[in-house]
Amino acid sequence: MSDMTFNYEGRKYEVDSQGFLLDFDRWDENFAEGMASRAKILSGLTKEHWDVIHSIRNAFKETGRCPLIYETCNTNALRLRDLERLFPAGYLRGACKLAGISSRVGHLGLDFHPAGLRNHVFYGVVQQNLRSGCAWFSDES
Repeated sequence: MSDMTFNYEGRKYEVDSQGFLLDFDRWDENFAEGMASRAKILSGLTKEHWDVIHSIRNAFKETGRCPLIYETCNTNALRLRDLERLFPAGYLRGACKLAGISSRVGHLGLDFHPAGLRNHVFYGVVQQNLRSGCAWFSDES
């Protein structure tokens, strides 16, 4: 994967070949506005978009990892389908990309967890929520 430059309104951003910002600290709102159309957001970023983007950035600053999709939904009182409507390119390629989270950081599988997430208590809670039809994953209004 080669690195490249993304230019928008006179600013330059170092991105990877998929358009993910390489340096979290170089992010600004201008980057998100410029990348929005590439994330299939054609009518501009709304307050709802900005709330999600800023919550992802804040979570990353606090924890050093990209929040899981249901954590972002919970933080922003959104259902999964609401997030999909806001970010049609998807969570990683839409919301996380616009928040300046690199695909190198944001897309780590379960195998990368030092304790093996499948054995972690938190994983059990996630699985229980999925089985019980947790509102984050429900299509019901």
